[in-house]
Amino acid sequence: MTNLPVPLGPLRLGPLFKHRTWGGSRLHTMMSGEHAAHGEQDPIGEAWLLSDLRGRDSAESTLVTAGPLLGRSLHDLLLDDETRRALLGRTPPGNDATFPLLVKILDARESLSVQVHPRRSGPAAEAAAPKDELWFVLEASEDARVYRGIRDGVTSSEVARRARDGTLLEVLVSHSARPGDAIWIPSGTCHALGAGLVVAEVQTPSDTTYRLWDWNRADPARPLHIDSALAAMSLGPEQLLPEIRHVDLDGPCALGSDSIELLQSSPWFEVSLRSIGDDARATIGSRGAASVWTILSGSLWINGLMKPLDAWETVVIPAEHGGISMRTHEGAARVLVTDLPDSLGNVREFAPGRMT
Repeated sequence: MTNLPVPLGPLRLGPLFKHRTWGGSRLHTMMSGEHAAHGEQDPIGEAWLLSDLRGRDSAESTLVTAGPLLGRSLHDLLLDDETRRALLGRTPPGNDATFPLLVKILDARESLSVQVHPRRSGPAAEAAAPKDELWFVLEASEDARVYRGIRDGVTSSEVARRARDGTLLEVLVSHSARPGDAIWIPSGTCHALGAGLVVAEVQTPSDTTYRLWDWNRADPARPLHIDSALAAMSLGPEQLLPEIRHVDLDGPCALGSDSIELLQSSPWFEVSLRSIGDDARATIGSRGAASVWTILSGSLWINGLMKPLDAWETVVIPAEHGGISMRTHEGAARVLVTDLPDSLGNVREFAPGRMT
C-alpha cells in the first residue's frame, strides 16, 4: 500500500445498515439515501457507524466517504504499518490487525432479546471475543425500559428454568430509560434493550450474542442459546454494575462554550459527552491514540472535511495528525467522543481542546 497521506486527516465514515426483526424506521429517516440495499419496509435495527469485524465467513469494515482515502475500508488502512501507527498511535490493534472498537446506533421499535455476551475470565471464558458495551440513550418513549442484571440470590438453574418457561423477566433488574442515560454493560451481564428506544452503542469489537429468551418470538432465524448464555453469565456479586449515569441533553450550551463530561471509563475505551456552544472554535491536539466522534445533535465543521458533520455521522480523529480545528455550524452541537487507550496506560492524555 503506497501514497497514503501521512499524517492523516480526519476520516469520515459511512454506516453499514443491519436488518433486524425488532428494528424500526428512524435510521431510514435520519440517514436517507444511505440504505439503497434495503427496501423502505425493511426494519433496520442497527447502523454500524464504525466497524472492522473479521469473522470466520465474512468481513465487515466501514468505508471512508470523503477525502483522499474515499472508498478505502478502515481495515485496508490498518494493513499499512505507517498508516496504522498514524491512525492508532499507541493503541494496539485488535485481533487480525483490526480497529479495536465498534460503534452503532440501535433503533428498537420492539424489545431486543434477553441475552448475554461472552465474558472475559473465569471457567466460562472461551474463544469467542468478549463484548463490553455502553448504551447512551438518545430517544425514549414514555414507558421505555432497559434490563440489566439478575436479581440477588437467583441461581443459574432458576435462570435456566425461567428462560424455558417464559418467566425470565421476573428475575431481571429493570430500569426506566430516558434520553441522556449512560448504561454500562460488562461482558457476562444478562441484559435487554426494551421497546421504544434509540441508543448509541459503543463496544469492544464482537458480534457474538447468546439469546436466553426472545419475547416468545417464533423465528427460526433467531435460535436461543440457553446453555451458552448460562455458561457465560455472571451472577450475584460477580455482576459489577455501576449506577446508571444521566446527563441533561436538553440544557442550553452557552455561546462559545466547549465542555466535556465523562460517561464511562474502561480499559478498552473511554466515552464522554462533548457539548459545544454556538460560535465555538477549538483545536484538537494529538493525544497518542485515536478518538472517534459521533455527532448526536447539531452539526460540526472539522477542517479537512468538505462539508459539516450532521447528526449520527461519525469521524475518526487519528492519533497522529497534522493539526485539526473545529467549529460549530448553525447552532450548538453535542458529540459522543470515544477515546481509545494508549499503551502507556493513559486513556485521555490531553484536555478536550483549547479555545481559540
